[in-house]
Formats: sequence, structure tokens, C-alpha cells
Amino acid sequence: MDKEHRNEFYGKIINENWDAIIMAHSQIERIPVPAEIERKVIQREIDELEETISFLEEESENGRSYSVKEVQKRVQSLRAKLESAIDKKSKTKMIDFSDLGVDCLIVDESHLYKNLPFSTHLKVKGLGNKIGSKKALAMLGFTTYLNENNKKILFLTGTPVSNSLTELYGINKYLMPKELEQKGIGSFDAWAANFTKIEKTPELNASARNYKIVDRLAALNNLPEVCGAYNNVADIVTNSDIKQYYKYYVPRVNIKKSIALPSRAIREYIGVEDANGFYDERSIIGRMDKLSKGGFDPRIDNYLKCTSDAKKAGIDFRLIDRNAKDYKGSKINKCVENTFEEYQKWGDDRGTQLIFLDIGTPKRSSKSIDIEAEKEIEETDKDDILYNNDYEADEPGSFTNFNDEIESNRDEEEYDGTEEDRDAGENSFELYVDIYKKLVKKGVPRQEIAFIHDADTPEKKRELYRKVNSGEVRILLGSTNKMGAGTNVQERVVAIHHIDAPWRPADFIQRDGRVIRQGNMLFERDPENFKINEYRYITERTYDAVAWQIIETKSKALLNFRKGTVDSRSLSGFEEEAASAAEMKAAATGNPLFMDQVRLKAALDKEEAVYKKYLNDYQDAEDTIRANWNKIQNFKKEKYNIEQAKTHLLEYEERFNPAAAFKCSIIKDGKAVEFNIPAKTDSENIRLEQDKMKGLFERAINLTIRNHDQTIPILNYKGFRLDGYYSSSYKELSFTINMQTTDNNEIEMEPENLIYKLGDGQPISFAGFIKRTNNFLNEERLNLLIKGCDDNIAKFQQNTQDLTAFIKQNPTYERQELLNLLKKENKVIMNELNKIASNKGYKSNFKSQALEMLESLSRNRSDKDENCITM
Repeated sequence: MDKEHRNEFYGKIINENWDAIIMAHSQIERIPVPAEIERKVIQREIDELEETISFLEEESENGRSYSVKEVQKRVQSLRAKLESAIDKKSKTKMIDFSDLGVDCLIVDESHLYKNLPFSTHLKVKGLGNKIGSKKALAMLGFTTYLNENNKKILFLTGTPVSNSLTELYGINKYLMPKELEQKGIGSFDAWAANFTKIEKTPELNASARNYKIVDRLAALNNLPEVCGAYNNVADIVTNSDIKQYYKYYVPRVNIKKSIALPSRAIREYIGVEDANGFYDERSIIGRMDKLSKGGFDPRIDNYLKCTSDAKKAGIDFRLIDRNAKDYKGSKINKCVENTFEEYQKWGDDRGTQLIFLDIGTPKRSSKSIDIEAEKEIEETDKDDILYNNDYEADEPGSFTNFNDEIESNRDEEEYDGTEEDRDAGENSFELYVDIYKKLVKKGVPRQEIAFIHDADTPEKKRELYRKVNSGEVRILLGSTNKMGAGTNVQERVVAIHHIDAPWRPADFIQRDGRVIRQGNMLFERDPENFKINEYRYITERTYDAVAWQIIETKSKALLNFRKGTVDSRSLSGFEEEAASAAEMKAAATGNPLFMDQVRLKAALDKEEAVYKKYLNDYQDAEDTIRANWNKIQNFKKEKYNIEQAKTHLLEYEERFNPAAAFKCSIIKDGKAVEFNIPAKTDSENIRLEQDKMKGLFERAINLTIRNHDQTIPILNYKGFRLDGYYSSSYKELSFTINMQTTDNNEIEMEPENLIYKLGDGQPISFAGFIKRTNNFLNEERLNLLIKGCDDNIAKFQQNTQDLTAFIKQNPTYERQELLNLLKKENKVIMNELNKIASNKGYKSNFKSQALEMLESLSRNRSDKDENCITM
């Protein structure tokens, strides 16, 4: 809608006596708020950011930390927006929100505006998106105007808190800003200090094997006050509430976990520890270990890329290497088998199925109706030759002496950012197409399978939904974003498949919400017995464990909060759900002994988990001490080798002045072809010599790629031999620098800047290659590597000392007495319950000493931690 038509439309709203106006989110977001409201909202954000800057500057030693600069950029951006708002108001007479006479704003799917910007000095996980979104800031303008003018606001959503506890602050800011200001908790940090709790929690990294302890905003504190404030603006109705009056309200689900074992390629890609406790540096664990040491360019690799790659590998290794073989035991193939089984089972009823997958989605040109299902996926050339032997000589008049070429930008960054990101080409292998072809091959008619991506207009969506509801299309594949809210295809659904786990609990709820809803004709036919099969696909020992852990942890905390029933001052979200349910069952028996049995069993399970962790920590300490010794020896050897290389380099440069001429020999058919290019010379002979040198280098590179997974000698330079190695799995060309010491030891160094990620078809520049080699083979760089070895040696020595002290200080489990008592009393109470079962007149006098001990410990902790702040 252009400006002229918008003003005409708004004019009708003002002049007509309409009771309600229904419009899309995208339309209301285009309506400007009064300039004074916009200025007030932006200025408030600036004030909070400047308060955070002051805190960070006091905390930082030099006041110029990355966090400070990041917040300062946000302030500058908001100031520019504030100036623009003031300038716009002075130049335009455009109608704004205040002119429309709105008495009540009703926002459906209000969780779409959850990302309100906020400022904080907290350095913990679980905060969500601090920068926020433009649409959320626009909505804050509307609610600010309505609140200040005593108008009404109604938010409708099934997921009020979808991903982070910080979204509660956003709800309060939208719906009850005056109350926040009155109680002095208008800023996020003030609100968080009162109502949230930071916990140290164990968290799996992307390798799905190793834990680390992190600080996370994972708990609500002063829970009665939080719930009281929330209930002032919230009217909560759950499926459980409805079922009290209508037992068969929506279909139930039968959760089926389909476990896939990882292939050898996946295991190696995630990481396999060698005899010395090291991992291949190209594996996920190896990359993360490298990142943890610092000093690596985040444009080349970072934790987010590791996480993304690990998640893709767990789904299907062809997302990492499109030339990998189709692994029969993969999640994709298990999904195909289960889908086809459900397809056959519900054939008479035309039962439909939804398959969710957010990675490997089809390209825009890949419509399901256009797929040649009978055609196998073409294999790419295994050798993947990216270079040819034809070298184009420099154009006449453009001659540059090679010495000048390699000396220009001598200090250029080792990574120029031209290599392909590891996340790039995510859809290079289309898993949707793969699933489609396999289902057709099994006998599913191609017209009965569709992609949600086929429907790229509202009309096509309506037609696709009609076909699914009628059973014409029986299998629909889609992503969370495209097949979430608004996808009404529930009339015949019999199964839902989650090939991957979405990032947020709200996304998972939206997925399941496509089928756990009213309107299923098969459920209405037999509501008591009908269940929808919900398949969750997991590849063991991959990122799947982390993804489902995130969903489970967040879901528990958010679900417990939404129940609105609080019996404690805090809610951490860990294990409360199971314990509460068990206690309610026990209480229903009417016998307090049953309650004690449940509490004892829960306490024993927890204590045994802690004891197991102690044993693991103790064993890990002993194992780590042994591994540290090996690592220290390896780093000492590496330091010695680098020192030898440094001595050799300095001696060479003293004998042959590199500034006078470039010298090297390139290996051709096992023989070294010598080159000597004097500096400051541009004769025709030198031009021809350079052309020959560059051509031989190109030839050596091609030879290395053709002989993939083999080490090929490339050239000799500054007294070192450089070997090439092309990995067909990782599509990487890497080089090692080798030399022989005076005591006949072979030294091999693997510079990170001599690793090329291939795939863009661009040849490796010989001049650029030599520049990178010079960046590594210089005294300053080698000194840094030597220092790195010293630092690692010191680090592992200190770690060994700390672990040795831990072993000495913890020879036995400190709560062994409590653990033994819990084990003993669990046996006693079960014996007592058996007596009651066989003799109803039996009265037990059992009293648990272990529970009294635990209550005493809990009271002591509460006295220390209690922080009662009343709203």
C-alpha cells in the first residue's frame, strides 16, 4: 500500500464509525506512532544503554572492552534514529496512530513481538537477543501510547514465553510499564536482580560428549511475586483445563524415539580421540579445541559454525560431503521406512503425515512436481579437479617481478576472507528431494507427496492445504518457519516426524500444534483409542543430544511457570516436573508413608547421580593427569622442533639474502627444478622463467588433487620442503613444512594459513602462496609458536597440580554417610509398604532420618540464599 492509499485508508478509519479493523501484522507495523512517543521510547532505550556503558567501563580495566564498544554502537544507532524521528515530524503532516481513535488493540500471535531490545551488564547465557527486533520496538511504541492514554491492550498467544525467561520482562514492559516504574524495576537489570536467578549448570558442547559448567539465567526467583504480577495481566487456559470439562478435546500423541547409530564418517567428523588424547584438528572436537586456545580468525571458523556443522552431520553426512555414500542407518532412511509403514497402515482412511526438517530444504527451483524421481542423484567427479595445467602468462605491459609481487602487502592477514564459510551451501544437498525419491521408489504415488515450499502464494497454500485435508496429498514435508503457525492440515493426520530438533521450545510447540488440535476426523471417529504417532529421530553421540537437551530444559522451566501454581520461592526448571508429579500420585493414596517413599527414592536418585559425578570427576582427574603428561612431552618436542626450524631459517637467510633474489625448486616427476629470480629485473628471460615456475606450481597442485588423500612433495623453499595433501572428504588442500635436523630428526609443521577450502573454482595464486609461507617462516611468527608451546606446557603443568590437589583433598565422597543412609532407608520403607499391603491393619512407626537430614541441609542453604523482595 503506497503513501496515498494509506492516508486514504486511515482517513476512512477516522471518519467511519467502525467497531473493529482487522489487519495483518505487516500493515499495522507501517503505521507511525506520535513523534513524542517515538522519541520517548528511543530515549528510554538510550538511557538504559548508557547506564550499562557506565557499569561496564567501571568493571573494565581500560574501559574499552568489546562489550562497551558493542553497546556504544547501539547507542549511536538509536541516536541517529532519534534525530531522524524529530526531523521527520517537522517535515511531514502524515496521519499517525493517535489520529485513528483506537480504544483497544488486540494482537494475535503476540509472541512474534517477543524480541524487545534491552540492555544488561550480565555476562551469562540464556539472555536471548539483546538487540531485539524493529517490529518489537514498533509495537512498544503502540503500547506506550495506549498505556499513557488509558486505552486497552490484549495480547493473544499460545506461547507467551517461548525461548528465554527474559521474555517475561518484555510482557511486563508491554502491558504494565507503570507498575514496573513505580516499583523501581523499569530497567532489565533491576527486574532481573529481583526475579531471576543465575545458576551454574552443566552443558554439553557441540561434540555432544564433553560437559562444561556455565552461568545461565535459568531460574525464576521470588516466584510468588513473579506469578502474581504475571497473573495480573494473564488469563491462562491450558489443554489440561479444557479436558476437565471435555475429556476428548484434542488427539493424544504416542512418542516414538527412532535411534540411529552414527556412521564411521560421522564419528570421525565429530572426533575420535587418539592414543595421546588428541583429536583430528578438522573434526568438530578438534576445531573446538583449537578455538578454545584463541588466536584463530573467527571469519574462518567459530563456535557457531562448529555447532551448525555438528548438527548437519547428525542429520545426514551428505550435508557435509555431498559425495558421501548414502548411509543405510541414517535418520533420513529411518524416517522413510517409518513414513512408508504409516502410509500403508492408514491407506483406507487416506491418513496423512507431516515431516519436519529445517536443514537440506529444497531450492527455489526444486518443486516436488518437477523432481525426476526415477533419476538417481548424479555423482560428482571424485577427483574434483579444480585447476588446469594451462597457465595464462601476464598480459604485455603488465609484467611484475616476482620478488616485488610477494613482497607487496607482506604483512597482509593470513586469512583474506575469500575462503568459503563452513556453513555456506547449506542446501547443496537437498534432503527433501532425497526423501521424495525414496518414497516414490517404495511405491508412494508422486502426486501424494508435496513440499510446503511448493506453495509460494496464498492461493497455492490454500489449495495445498485442501489437498492434504482431503487425503489427495498424504505426505507433506516442510520446515518450522514455513509449516508452523497458520498451517491447518490436521483433518487426517496420523503421524508427525521430527527429523531434527528445532532451536526453541516454541518452535517445537508450533510443530506439534499442527496435529494436537481440533478438527481431526479420524480422532473424532474414535477419540478414546486414536493416537497420533510422533517420531523423534536421534543420531547417537552427535549434536542431537544437545538439541533435545535444550528443548527439554527450557520446556520444563517454561511449562512449570505457566501452570501458575507455586509452592516455593524459586523455580529452576530442572527435575521439578517429575518430582511434582510423583508427589501428587503419592499424596492421592492418603498414606504419608507413600509420600516418604517417593521423596526417599527421588533423593536417592539425586544423591547417586552426584556420587556418580564424583566418581567420574575422580577418574577423569586421574586420566587427565596421565593425558597431561603426554601432552606436555608432545609440546616440549614441538617446541624443540620449532626452535630447530628457527635456527635453520636464520642461518639460511644469513647465507642467502632473500631481498636480493627469490630462490626455490619445484618438484616435477620426483626431480627438483631450480629457480632464481633476481630482484629489480624485468627482462624477457625473467618473464619466461616466472611463467615456467608458476606453471610447474599449478601442475604440482593438480597432481596433488588427483592423488587425493596422499602426501605429494610440492617445492623446496628457504631450506624447507613443502608437501601438499588434498582431503577428498573435507575438500581441503593443506600444506606441511618439513625439514631434517642435524640429529636426523624429521620436523613437520602444519600452518593454519596454508589450508585452502576448495570449491569456488579459483586457482591458488603462487605469489599468494609464497606470501602465506613467508608469513609463517619468519622469526617473529616462530617466536610466537615457541611461546605458545611454553604457555601450553605451563597450562597443563598447572592443571596437573590442581587435579593432584583435588585427588588428595577428596579421597572419599563427603556425603557417603547420607548416601548409605538413603540406600538403607529405601529398603526399609519398601519392606514397610509390603507389610501394609499384606496386612491392612499394620501401623508403621518408620521415620526417615535421611529426609530430616536433607531438610536441615535445605534450611541452612535457604537461610544463606533467601532474598525476599515483595512487589
